[in-house]
Parts: sequence; structure tokens; C-alpha cells
Amino acid sequence: MKRLTLLFILFASLLVGCNGQEIPECGDTVFNTPHITIATAFWIETDAVKQQMLNQESCQFENSTYTVGKIGEQQVLLFETGVGSEKAIASTNRIVSNFEIEIIIFSGIAGGIEDSAIGTTFVPYKWFDLETGESVFVNESLLSLVTREQITGITSPEFVSDPEIVEFIRSNFQAIVVDMETLLVAKIASENNIPFIAFRSVSDHADGDKKRESYQQAANASAVQVIDFIWLYSNTSP
Repeated sequence: MKRLTLLFILFASLLVGCNGQEIPECGDTVFNTPHITIATAFWIETDAVKQQMLNQESCQFENSTYTVGKIGEQQVLLFETGVGSEKAIASTNRIVSNFEIEIIIFSGIAGGIEDSAIGTTFVPYKWFDLETGESVFVNESLLSLVTREQITGITSPEFVSDPEIVEFIRSNFQAIVVDMETLLVAKIASENNIPFIAFRSVSDHADGDKKRESYQQAANASAVQVIDFIWLYSNTSP
């Protein structure tokens, strides 16, 4: 009984905002307004983006919390995919099925395959699935706003820290960064004809040496690049 009580308290806490008020259900305005949508995997990435947003409000839908707000004059919807492929698939399918999405931008951290400095941000033009070799291209028009560099990323079902796997990725995919969600989100976006692009900043070197401060530095770097991209997109889109 004590364990059930603790679980109930934990669940209830997820439904309460930082001001102690219950987070409301998402209303028709949120569902029906076209949004630039930012995806993150977990709270450090999410908080880094929130620091850049104005007029923030949170709402609940199907036990998931969404943040709506503005970056400049753009309406922005922020959601967490959760860490890993299964959560990324479920959360992305939920959002594309129920909200009006203009574009999807992923902001997050990643393991660096090459010896890139912590916080270096990459925008791959193509993402591979480590298990299947399947690949998905990001949107060419969105990519053209930030880079012409032909670099690739890879999504793994598990954290990568084995040197042999790192060498396999380097040799077979020539990937620069590795994460656990981007390929899945990119694939769903492509299937639903939603333009997609991902910004991933190096937080470690896929070697098991993971530090909280490095995660924070990388998450902040990615968020800044995403915000700059949204301003650029706003000034170039019809």
C-alpha cells in the first residue's frame, strides 16, 4: 500500500505545474493552430528550449505535457519524445495525428563519433538506422537555410559506448553523431509529409564518459541553434 501511495504521488506530481496548479487539458486553439514544432528527448533538452520561448503555457493531452509559446512571432509547440525508439515512435505519432504541424525540428544532444568539441552542433542531411541500415533524408529546403555540408547521423536502439561499435559506425556510415531518436521522428515526419530537420550537439564521444555539465552545455548549444534557425525560417518562409 505504501508503494502504491508513493507511485500515486509521483504520478500526480507530473500533472502539476511549477506554480502548484494542475496543468489543464489542451484546448481547441492548441490543436487547430499551425505550429512550428520542436521535439526534444528529455528534460535537459526541453528546459534549454523553454529558456528561449515567450508566453509559455503548458497543457496535457493523453497523459503527455506540451508547451506552447512564441519565438518572435512564430507559434511554437514543444514536446518530449522520451528517450529511445519506442517512446519516440509513440509520442511522434500522437502529435502528428492530433495537432496542426507546420514543420518539426529536433533539438538535442548526441554522442560524437569524431573528436568534435563538446557543444559542437551538427545538422545532418541524412539519418541512418543502426539496426537496419534504413535511411531518411531531412527536408532539403530547411537544410538549405543552415548548411550545405554533407554529413550524416545515426540512430541506435541503445546508448553507444563500445569502441568496436563506434568504429563500425565510422567505417560503414561515415556518421558524425549518434543518438536514439532522430531517425524514428524523421521517418514519421516524412510519412506524413511534414518537413523535418534535426540539430544535435555533441555531449560526449560515445565512450561512456557522460557528465551532467556536458549534457547541459550541449543542450544549450543545440537550443540556441534551433532558435536562430526559427528566426531565419520566419524571415524566409512565405
